[in-house]
Amino acid sequence: MVKYMLKDMDDHRLMGLKSYMTSRGLIRPDEYKGESAKLIIKHLIKQKKEVYANTYTSEHFGNITYKEYNLNRK
Repeated sequence: MVKYMLKDMDDHRLMGLKSYMTSRGLIRPDEYKGESAKLIIKHLIKQKKEVYANTYTSEHFGNITYKEYNLNRK
């Protein structure tokens, strides 16, 4: 892929233009952020069993708590 993209770099007609295209016909997933994401997660994990939890420190985000839930179990 890179070789194909580098091949056209000498063509000055293409300067400043995209040298790639995205796939067509794909359905984009819904993306939730902020409060709406918190509400959806709270609804999904209500009364579900926590199967794994871990806490670690990130240079950019500070302390992170990671939790996994089994959505098939109650």
